[in-house]
Amino acid sequence: MILGAAELGPALGMVASDPLEVDATFELLLRYSLIRRNPEVKFLSIHRLVQAVLKDGMDRDVQRLWAERAIRAVNRAFPDVELQTWEKCQRCIPHVHICATYIEEYALAFPEAARLFNEAATYLVEHGRYQQAELLLLTTLAVRQQILEANHPDTARTLNDLGEVYRKRGKYQEAEPLLQEALAIRQQALGEAHPDVAQTLHNLARLYRARGAYVKAEPFYLQALHIRETTVGVDPSLIAQSYYGLARLYYSQEKYQQAEKLCKQALHIQEQCLGGNHPMVASTLNMLAKIYQGQNKLDQAKEMNMRALSIRENTSGEDHPHVATIINNLVEIYHAEGRYREAEPLIARSLKIREQSLGPEHPYMAYSLSNLAENFFLRGDYVQAESYYKKALAIREQNLGYDHLRTASTYASLARLYTVLGRYEEAELLYRKALTIRERTLGPEHPVVASTLEGYALALRELKKEKQI
Repeated sequence: MILGAAELGPALGMVASDPLEVDATFELLLRYSLIRRNPEVKFLSIHRLVQAVLKDGMDRDVQRLWAERAIRAVNRAFPDVELQTWEKCQRCIPHVHICATYIEEYALAFPEAARLFNEAATYLVEHGRYQQAELLLLTTLAVRQQILEANHPDTARTLNDLGEVYRKRGKYQEAEPLLQEALAIRQQALGEAHPDVAQTLHNLARLYRARGAYVKAEPFYLQALHIRETTVGVDPSLIAQSYYGLARLYYSQEKYQQAEKLCKQALHIQEQCLGGNHPMVASTLNMLAKIYQGQNKLDQAKEMNMRALSIRENTSGEDHPHVATIINNLVEIYHAEGRYREAEPLIARSLKIREQSLGPEHPYMAYSLSNLAENFFLRGDYVQAESYYKKALAIREQNLGYDHLRTASTYASLARLYTVLGRYEEAELLYRKALTIRERTLGPEHPVVASTLEGYALALRELKKEKQI
């Protein structure tokens, strides 16, 4: 209230700017039980019936005036989103959601409302609350398209942020045109070498990597990195973001040495700029753990994962989607070490977090389902393994397509299962699908292609023997 005092009209503004007047006003309101006050957390509440009576006493124009004032006041109180301001942001979020209803109810549209909703969406994205963020960004976009000239950089920011939310929610087809539009506006309005252009290029690279279009993703990553490295005064953490993105790309292609080098460069910059307990440090530690795991350096991978998990749980909460990602990686390490029973509660936790925060059909659900299937396979429960592999496959085919490397991975896992079960025709078909995708994406000399060929050859030999009998 005090932060937004200047937006509350002359009478309330004058009261809110004087601490003695504020206390006297609160005392009067408390005496008549019109408000409740919690001084420990600096929280005021007004009973809904009181709110309804006050609102009914206003005509439509007065209601609209106070709705606009409320939005402006909350906007003034809502800080720029940084780790240090998360607590203040969270206190404002319930008010933001109420303010969003006023936009439609009173047909309001002004720059401060757009800024409030975009900033609040940024906070919600940081905390994995993607559906709420999407709704606020759609409201922001409608406001900005109504009040701003075409191709305004603020509109581009909202398009960029909405595209990122769709990417995080696995809505890849919806994400791409938004990011492309944001890029076109930013290039036209800000110039080809602006840091905001680099951010959208980076986001498009992430989208293409997620869809398995690795060759298409790399030049976008590199172009974003070039802009950031050659722009005077750019935030070093953005350069680290580019290193991290390239590390993820090279990890996906199993270019572990390149990935490790870039990941360590990103980590060094982040620890210098952000400190050792920042969420971005956790993400980079988790990526480094995956790279170590890919090189069978399991002890180092476990150490990185445990550090990442501690940071994420302490900063983002125990139910954040990124916590599920780290847990999922720990499961894979436990499987590699033969600790199948210990992996079970971690798999259950990962599934619960992802289903609640992302929904049952999100592409990331397939990771947890695949780990559950793998756990059953390793323990010899082939019926359950098949069931969960098929669930993971259905999600990947629907969200990623039939030619994605992750889809190929599930084909290969099912083929291995069918080989063990003696279902060689089904195994041969799936190995052939996996081999086609992997050869095209990774090249014929890649180690993963070689291991797929071994499984395919085994299935063919057994199938040939079966037909000779």
